[in-house]
Amino acid sequence: MVGPLLGPIPHEGRLKFLVPTPLINNIRESALRGGLSISPTAIVRAYKARPAPDEVSPDELDWGHLYWLLIESPSHDYVKHFRGRARRGAYRIPRLLAKTCSKCGTPLFAGFCAECGERMPAKYVEVWRDKFAAIKTLGPFNNVERDSLHVKFVGEAGEYRIPRLILHEVLLSAKYFKSKFYINILAFEEERRREGV
Repeated sequence: MVGPLLGPIPHEGRLKFLVPTPLINNIRESALRGGLSISPTAIVRAYKARPAPDEVSPDELDWGHLYWLLIESPSHDYVKHFRGRARRGAYRIPRLLAKTCSKCGTPLFAGFCAECGERMPAKYVEVWRDKFAAIKTLGPFNNVERDSLHVKFVGEAGEYRIPRLILHEVLLSAKYFKSKFYINILAFEEERRREGV
């Protein structure tokens, strides 16, 4: 397990994750200060959490979240510096999404598009999917309720909550049918077995 890292940024078939500034000072090898570049096929599992105030610099707050990755055959140097387990409160996520410019498709760095030369709205692009994640359809739902921590889909049969932190990673789409709607989500196989699906 390596992390915490900022990212992902797709680049030439690989994913780049940056090291948060407060952690760079602890790294002796200058090559590691530039971050982790890894093939998506080497990622086994991914976790996502909100950063604690001391984990990122004020400039990096625009990145929004930190990631921990379980990777196959990690480089010795990365394991030495970033080994550990995901922080308490980190969610296992079924896919990694990169933020790209909605106008030109260039990866965004903290919301800034180098190609357009300004801050641009993000378009989310899937760059990795957990091999144990499967598409599941839920519903019908009548209403969506939001609070500071969750998005709740409410229907006659009950409700389904998704933490806001991982909403984009879990929710794939919504389909309307008459006055109700269904959602397609990514769920892990162990969750599907528990539910008898």
